[in-house]
Amino acid sequence: MSLDATADILPFVAEAIAGDAASTVTLSDITVALKTCLFDLARQDLLVNTGTGSVTTGDTSISFPTACRWPLSIQLTNAGGVASEPLDMLPEGQKGYRANMHLYPNAGEPTNFSIFDGKIWLFPKADAAYTYSIEFLKDHADSTTIEFPDRFKQAIQIGTTYWKWVLKGNTQNKDHWAPLYAREVDLMRQERDS
Repeated sequence: MSLDATADILPFVAEAIAGDAASTVTLSDITVALKTCLFDLARQDLLVNTGTGSVTTGDTSISFPTACRWPLSIQLTNAGGVASEPLDMLPEGQKGYRANMHLYPNAGEPTNFSIFDGKIWLFPKADAAYTYSIEFLKDHADSTTIEFPDRFKQAIQIGTTYWKWVLKGNTQNKDHWAPLYAREVDLMRQERDS
């Protein structure tokens, strides 16, 4: 199940900002605050996603998954179904990658990666076909379609309310909701890091 902006977020925020007049608040009234909250949570590295793909013999790079801001973990699986240890990131980006490729140009099972030119570069280049799984930080789409899991409903409700008051310039209410939002963000971080 996924969170629905109208059913899961709107009633809470409408009650918080309008009280008795909550029934007059519509999704369009909170859209900017909701999008701002979702973007803010993603930018705090709280939206993690996964993807899969494949590389073939001789491949040296893989494309970033859609909306990937930064890869956290990349793991290869060979044709026999044996998964590798997660790949290590090479230091020094493009410079480190090119130096390693120059010193060790032969193909092998990739054990490292580097990021430059908008791609994830594998080292050494693939000696066979592999599938890969990647866990990555993701930017939230500019949409009211919520990409966060259901368990973050309260954080999104409180965050949207906080951002609504910020955008209205209402300092008193913003100051009331700020610590509540900060607490929810901390809880999300604790879950991510556990």
